[in-house]
Parts: sequence; C-alpha cells; structure tokens
Amino acid sequence: MPAHVSYLIGNDPARWQRDVPVWSGVRYRDLYPGIDLVIGGDATGTIPWRLEARAGADVSRVALQVEGAAAAAAGDGPLRLDIRGRGVDLALPAWAMEGRSDQIRSTVVRQAGDDAFVIAPSSQHQDAVESAAGMAAAPHATGVVYSTYLGGSAWDAGYAIAVDSFGSAYVTGETDSTDFPGAPGDYTGGTDAFVAKVDNTGSGLIYTTYLGGSGLDIGGGIAVNGTLAHVVGETNSSDFPGAPGGAGDSDLFIAALNANGNDILYASLLGGSGFDTGTGVALDGTGAYVVGSTNSTEVGGTTGCANSSNRNVLVARFNAAGALTYATCFGGSQDDEGYAIAVRNETAYVTGESDSVDFPGTPPQDGWPGAGDILVAGLGANGALLGSTLIGGTGEDWGNDIAVDGDGSLYIAGATSSLLFPVTSGSSYGGGSSDAVILKLNGLLQIEFATHLGGNGEDTGYGIAVDAAKAFYVAGTTGSANFPVGTGALAGETDVFVARMHLGAPAPNKVTYATYLGGTGVDENYGVATDTAGNIFVTGYTESTDFPTLNGFGSQLGGASDGFVAKIATIDRPAAAAVVVLPLLYRMSP
Repeated sequence: MPAHVSYLIGNDPARWQRDVPVWSGVRYRDLYPGIDLVIGGDATGTIPWRLEARAGADVSRVALQVEGAAAAAAGDGPLRLDIRGRGVDLALPAWAMEGRSDQIRSTVVRQAGDDAFVIAPSSQHQDAVESAAGMAAAPHATGVVYSTYLGGSAWDAGYAIAVDSFGSAYVTGETDSTDFPGAPGDYTGGTDAFVAKVDNTGSGLIYTTYLGGSGLDIGGGIAVNGTLAHVVGETNSSDFPGAPGGAGDSDLFIAALNANGNDILYASLLGGSGFDTGTGVALDGTGAYVVGSTNSTEVGGTTGCANSSNRNVLVARFNAAGALTYATCFGGSQDDEGYAIAVRNETAYVTGESDSVDFPGTPPQDGWPGAGDILVAGLGANGALLGSTLIGGTGEDWGNDIAVDGDGSLYIAGATSSLLFPVTSGSSYGGGSSDAVILKLNGLLQIEFATHLGGNGEDTGYGIAVDAAKAFYVAGTTGSANFPVGTGALAGETDVFVARMHLGAPAPNKVTYATYLGGTGVDENYGVATDTAGNIFVTGYTESTDFPTLNGFGSQLGGASDGFVAKIATIDRPAAAAVVVLPLLYRMSP
C-alpha cells in the first residue's frame, strides 16, 4: 500500500523504525490446486479470509480441520466450537468463484478422531442472492464524503484533528494496538501517542507514526503548518524521543514531525515535579502555542503556579526551533484546567474549566462562582494575562474548544448542566444531564451570543471551527434521541453530532445543518476541523461494530474501540454523489 508506518519510540534514534511498509492482505497461491487463500485485502470485514477458486478447480478438495475442540456446531453464523467448556466462534471463509455465479450454501462437519473435526464445502449450489449494492450499508448521516475506522486490535482513540490545504486530515490520540494501522511488529512501549495522516479522499493512509517511550504517552492536540504536524500531549516516559527525561509524574510534550512523518524536527518536554499535561496546540507561523494544566509548583522557570492539591492552567510558547520562549500558569485556589487554545496576532486565547471562586480577572458573568465555570482568558505575546472571565450557571459548565476569527471574536464549544446558563438566543435547556453550549465573545471577552444545543439526554460540545464567512462548525457527543437534527435518528447509546451554525440564521439556535453519526454502540467525538470549502472533519472513538463507513480504508472494528475519521459536507454545500465499487463475495454458509 502507499501508506507507511514509523515507530519513533524511545530517545535513541538509531532504534527508531522508519517507513515500515504496509500490506492490505496476503495471498497464498494454490493452497489447493487452482484455489488461493486470501487473508485481509478484499476479504476484510465480517469475514476476514476468503478462498478464490479458478475455473475448473475441484472445490471438494477444500477442508478445514479443527483440533482440540470437544464439539463443533454449524449454525446460521460462524462455526461454534466447544474448547474446554468455553464457546469459541470461528468465521468460515467467504468464496469468490471465477467464471461462476453460484454460491456454496452449506458445509459438512464431521468428526475425524478425538477432539478433531473436519469442515468441508457440500456439493449443494444455489444462485447468489446477495448483490454488491445490498452489501453496502449507507451511513445514516447526511452529506458524508467518507467515514472510516482508524485503529488496530486493541484500544484506539482519536483526540484531535487538523486539515492541511490539500485536504489531508491529521489525527492524534492514543493507541494500545501493536498493529495500528496494520503494520507488522511490536515496537510500542504500552500506550503510545500516534499521528495518522489520511489522504484527501479518505481511502488510504499516507503515514502513521507511533510516538512515545516506555511509559504512557497520549496525543491531546494537533495543528498543521504546511504539511508539518505539530503534536502536543502528555507523557510519563523517561525516554520520550527527541527530548530529555521528564522531572515529574508526567510532563507536557510537544513534537514536530517532518512531512513524511518518519522523523522528528524537534521535541520538548515541559513540566515540574507534579502532573503536567498538554491538551491543545495552535500555530501562527512564528511558533507553537500550547495549553494544558499543571499541579507542579514550578514549570519552565515559572514558580508559584499551584500546589499539589489543585491544578492551574498552563500556557507556553515554543519558537520554530522548538525552544521555549515563555511558560506561564494561572488560576485560583481550586482546580483550573485549560483544554484548548487559539492564536491571532501573537495573542493566545484559551478555554477550559474553573472551580475557583478567586479565579483572576473579571467577575463571573453568571453570578454563581465556583460551581465549575467555563474559563476564557487572553495572553499577550510575552505570556502576560491580558484578561479572563468565567461563564456559567448554577451547575457545572466547561469549555472544550475555542476558535478565533479575523476580527478577533471568539467562538467556544462546551457543555453545561446549568438550567440558568446565560443564553442570548431564546433557547432552553434540553432536559438531560448536560447540554452542549455554543458561545461567541467579543475581544473584551463579553458574551455576544450563547445558546443551548441538545435534547433530553447527555450532550457535550467538543470541537468548534470558524470559516471566513463567520459560519461556525460544531461537533460533539449526544445521547439525545431528540437532538435537533435535520434527518436521521440516534443509533446507539451515544452518537457523534455535527452541526453548522450562522448568526444570520433564524432563531432560536442558529443551526443551519445538523446530523447524527454513529452505530449501535458507544460513539464519542473529541475533535473537529474544517477546510476552505466548508467541509467538516471529525475524529473520536467508537465501540460500534456497525459504525457507518463509506469510501474509507477501514471497514471493520479492530478491537474494543477504534478511532474514526469522517469528512462531512454540510447540506448547504452538498458533496458530489459517491460511487462505491465492492467485490462480489460469496459466503460459505453452514
């Protein structure tokens, strides 16, 4: 495949594995005369392997012997084996018959000695009834350009996404999979951060890079300058690649990758004696601005940040060479955490959550300080705090993402459990345990627009982006069956939601487009980005085996959870009709 994988693990570059090739499948030619065994490739999906028989091949010679099972039963699904009192399902192969249009519809299971069984195709043939069109499940979200799983055989999740000028998507998060996204070998030190670059069609990976050391490494934020990905996150690895060992329980890391993703341009750690983490990064052409939180009393030469019983917001700037130009922390006497950052004219804007009644800056705009409020702050070119405020209601409120437009207006996505959140749109609380909230603030950090966005379940806004027309794009997670979408229905316990909003749209909540995206399991969104055409890119994680996939490279859930990437064209900018060509597979049914 054109994709490649790099394992930048540990602080010794001589041990890094760069540009490991990736295969989509393996073909074992003439396993039986005229019959090939194919694993992966077109055989992926619910049936991970396939037998391809050429014209004239003797299919009756094919047999599978299973040893060590006390019993074998062929039902309407996979072969059911009894192994030491435990039921194990074994998928029987799919079939592709060259030059024939019939399908083998049954198998024969016979005992072949103690604890051994032979499974072979029967001689019964029928016309195939499944068509390629019938096998293609259409996503229940409108406007999907592509949607794909992203992961291996263990836990994987995408936490942030960025898009370059060519339309390629860059995702970071965490993975426990040694086969993410399908390369051989185990080069990971446990949980690693990853960076995956998806081509502009969504049909393939350009590169995947493991990033970490021997400990826990998590990618929390990503931004792109040209084709150079800058990643920020958290590590407790003493051998994190390209950076000296950390001093505390965990450190904030920042790493810049080259255009091929197979080398580190620079990597730095920032932290003190406590817990330090990075959750967001923004670029302005002169450097990288990062945000996170810390309970270290000293970070990057800054003292008096916090104490071991509470957390402060941590903001830092690195120049183009990766050198620290400033680090600062601020907060009150309780926990204060920064979750996202945006930058304009060397001014950094952050949002997050504050529990402090003595948070610095203007008085709370809700009148109920300390219950857990959305914090918003602006910092100057030298890191000095220019202003800050708290926004919320009687419950818990937090901001997850922030964007800034060309005029310096701020857009924030978050969530609230407050019935009296200070909305301006005439919207009302949806009735669940939380609603997403969307805000626009002016340069003085004053509310110009605020609205609830949710239904009768739990709703959270995780990502927001703004375009040149000052439309803003919101993504998050919803458990509401009555979430205000144009079409579709809640498919599982939680689904991703995607919405486009514009202040010129009708009241109450200015939504011009909204849709669900998910399967019958748990689906969570954590990041959103847009391109210049107004397409929305989202990432997160899914536990759904039927997460809707279209035009993507990943069609099957690999482990307990996978990350996902999806590109959606909003309804007022419809995508061209997509043509999906699927291989015609014939399943061997027991």
